[in-house]
Amino acid sequence: MVTRRARFALIAATFAFLTFVPPSLQAEAVPSAQIFVDTSLDADNKGVRVIDGTTVGGIRLRLDSSKNDALKGSFQATIDSTKKTTLDRAYFKARFPWFVEDTSLRFTAGLAPLSWGKGFLFNAGDPVFGVIPKVDALSAGDYRTATDWMGLLYLPVGTFSFAELVCLPPVSTRRSRSGGRFVLTPDFGFLQSVETGYLFEEGPVHKGYVAMDGSLFFDWYAAGSVFDGEYAISFGLFRLFDFIPNLPLSLRTEGLVYPQKNVQYWYPSLTAGLTDELEFGVQGYAQTGDDNNLTAGLVTSLSPLKGFTLSASAMKRFEKGEAVQPDILIKIGCVCSF
Repeated sequence: MVTRRARFALIAATFAFLTFVPPSLQAEAVPSAQIFVDTSLDADNKGVRVIDGTTVGGIRLRLDSSKNDALKGSFQATIDSTKKTTLDRAYFKARFPWFVEDTSLRFTAGLAPLSWGKGFLFNAGDPVFGVIPKVDALSAGDYRTATDWMGLLYLPVGTFSFAELVCLPPVSTRRSRSGGRFVLTPDFGFLQSVETGYLFEEGPVHKGYVAMDGSLFFDWYAAGSVFDGEYAISFGLFRLFDFIPNLPLSLRTEGLVYPQKNVQYWYPSLTAGLTDELEFGVQGYAQTGDDNNLTAGLVTSLSPLKGFTLSASAMKRFEKGEAVQPDILIKIGCVCSF
């Protein structure tokens, strides 16, 4: 695990670089920051109360640099009101000449994101970060933002087809992992890409998957996997409608099935862009099988100023056999980027 002292040292070194390097080099780095505040409330027939320990604020510091197209880097750290410092990402990417025309061999090293498989919330084809991401509540944002320490080699075999090899050392986990994937892009419209991959984890644990996507009125995607003998299948549909002028509606629905467990998860979402600044949506998260439950509610985000966003969600959870109770979980957030 990366120690708190090591994270602080890396943050300090980065900002020392920004401060003391010659201006000619500083111009090649683009620093940015993001101040945020989040809190959760419980609302019932007795009133609205802030849930203890859920109010957190802080600042995210980010630095993106690009000396040229061949070498790029990215760094981001978060310091919150609990005095906790988190290193979110710290990696560089390098491009090298390659024998396939209009392509390049790419190498990535550091704490970086990795996108394998297909899916917005559920993704049975993600052997690195898991089928279901770690989220504390439904929101209007992106769910798959996790990073890990890795070395990644990208090998083009065509204009859009490629192979990737990855090695994840035992930094954030106690076990080394390594594997690869191959992505083929026939671009048939109804079938736009097919990928298959494998990840080996010390133990041993074997994880293999296949995923694909395309378009038939709806944009569709699906993935199937075997993770250490456990089967999972995920699938989804997405479409952006314009029935009403200047009121785009985006519809997304996803499912996840574990055949051996007789367990299914479902995620429907309908979002309306009321204005360029205001977005409003309805989301749900359900589990069916031996344990039935449903979480559903409203999400909204408002950006009255460039770089300033307010977000809120109100969710109600229903358990199997439970009488309808009035308690609702409310989450409120504010982000200012500059």
